[in-house]
Amino acid sequence: MNADLRGSENIETAPPTPGGGAVVVGYLAAVNTATICFGIFEIGVVLWEESLRGLGSIAIVAFAAMVFWLVAFVTASLPVALAYLVARLLRIRSIFYYLLCGAVTGAALAPIFVWFDWHEDAAAFIGEWLRDAPLFAAMGACAAATFWSIAGRHVGLKPYRSVGN
Repeated sequence: MNADLRGSENIETAPPTPGGGAVVVGYLAAVNTATICFGIFEIGVVLWEESLRGLGSIAIVAFAAMVFWLVAFVTASLPVALAYLVARLLRIRSIFYYLLCGAVTGAALAPIFVWFDWHEDAAAFIGEWLRDAPLFAAMGACAAATFWSIAGRHVGLKPYRSVGN
């Protein structure tokens, strides 16, 4: 199977523009992807800092990943819906549009997760946000690539109709 990252299916090879079901499945898969990225990163941090003694912290990381999933599901829904609406209106199928939207969404939502850590002053909060924003942008881009592969790459394509229909 050849992976075409431009979304350049033609009328003979393309499935129709995805309906609501594909968009919902794509969104759930995207949130799951971001959560997996978050969990892998957090487990790496715990094991890096604590070595094998950190294995006991994996349950805490699993709980943090569940909280991450819930917060990401709720907070990213509006930006994703707006990005998808723009893509449908302008018939944007480029993976680069989705990667950019995902990275911006991830970086924009990073302060919510930074907020969970208590900060004495605004400078510490901003410093931690600037430190974590690239990671959240990368998680958002991974999630966006997942969404694109399920729902975004077929936006604006007309359904294929056989001669008999």
